[in-house]
Amino acid sequence: MPNKGTPKFIPALPGTVVPRLEVDTFFNDTGAALTAGDWVSLDLSSTDYGIGNSIKQAPATANGPVAGVLLGALADQEWGEVLIWGITDIANVATGVTADKLLQMSATAGRAEETGATSEKSIGLVLVTAADNVATVFVGM
Repeated sequence: MPNKGTPKFIPALPGTVVPRLEVDTFFNDTGAALTAGDWVSLDLSSTDYGIGNSIKQAPATANGPVAGVLLGALADQEWGEVLIWGITDIANVATGVTADKLLQMSATAGRAEETGATSEKSIGLVLVTAADNVATVFVGM
């Protein structure tokens, strides 16, 4: 079992433009594979490795709870990395959402869309316009 509770920080080195990231490892106990790039949330129904150590595809609701973006395909009963804070170019975002737009969860589980109102919870910021339901985003609003 991976060392839980110690997220990896990848700091920018002096004189470089490498973005900082915060990545943590979570368990998939959903009974199905999870897709790289999908937005995920904590699976509080799974307590095999302690509460808060498992993830599932984020629900299709505007103010749904979100942990971050899954960085690689994840089979059931496996551990995988989730970007909690930082930039990724594989985020599942509705096609056509343009740069500089805040994101919320959409009516499709695991996919984000442009926030509809200022009262909606923002989960990220689009940096490059989404095409084919993929965008470069900043995660961790």
